[in-house]
Amino acid sequence: MLSDSVARCRQIAGGRKGQLARPTSLPPLHRIGTAALAVQVVGSNWPKPHYTLLVTGLCRFQIVQVLKEKPYPVAEVEQLDRLEEFPSTCKTRAELGELSEQFYKYAVQLVDMLDMSVPAVAKLRRLLDSLPREALPDILTAIIRTSDKEKLQILDAVSLEERFKMTIPLLVRQIEGLKLLQKTRKHKQDDEKRVIAIRPMRRVTHIPGTLEDEDEDEDNDDIIMLEKKIRASSMPEQAHRVCVKEMKRLKKMPQSMPEYALTRNYLELMVELPWNKSTTGEPTK
Repeated sequence: MLSDSVARCRQIAGGRKGQLARPTSLPPLHRIGTAALAVQVVGSNWPKPHYTLLVTGLCRFQIVQVLKEKPYPVAEVEQLDRLEEFPSTCKTRAELGELSEQFYKYAVQLVDMLDMSVPAVAKLRRLLDSLPREALPDILTAIIRTSDKEKLQILDAVSLEERFKMTIPLLVRQIEGLKLLQKTRKHKQDDEKRVIAIRPMRRVTHIPGTLEDEDEDEDNDDIIMLEKKIRASSMPEQAHRVCVKEMKRLKKMPQSMPEYALTRNYLELMVELPWNKSTTGEPTK
């Protein structure tokens, strides 16, 4: 939290390495942002430089006036919130209490559907019980599958009540997606069992230690297998482009991040959807 001595309006500056040599103008700044403290930088220079910056959010702010854009943006900003506790009025507290309980219920349901053996998922589950409820919408929005537009809408929601109302449908959508993935996996496993039951035993024709064994070892890598499935999938071109983009993000993402499990589940869902199958007759209501 920011100390009470922080002035209402301040100047904020953010720099980018190498920005001085860039002749083009900066992209337009969003009117609302988040002040944060950098806690940790994780990354590597091999095979390509990639870094992940871990920050702790402090508060929202609104840009009052852009003072300059080069060599880095400097603006006068106004603090919008302090992540305070629920308002003191009884009616407002009751309304927010109901929304927070509903949000917490969906958040727990979503996390419990993930692989709890992953340390990041187990840590997220503990955070749901230890963090103040008013901080959960921002945290979960950063983890679950949402578009950039939806993230900006949550960022713009300064009112805590509005934030809860906007993030609950996003949680429900993520839960329904995971349910569909689990259902698709179950049907696929049943089909594989039936195929194995009627398939005759094959004679082993290769010698251990050959290239075929190396290929099998490579196939055991889940990420490589998932990437192969994306390439071989019959999904539409637009969906394929999205999956390729998310796969690139997944490869660079540390497995310790909660978003890693959700991104992987999303890609597995996209691969296992029956894109070439359709039903006949009237749709059910």
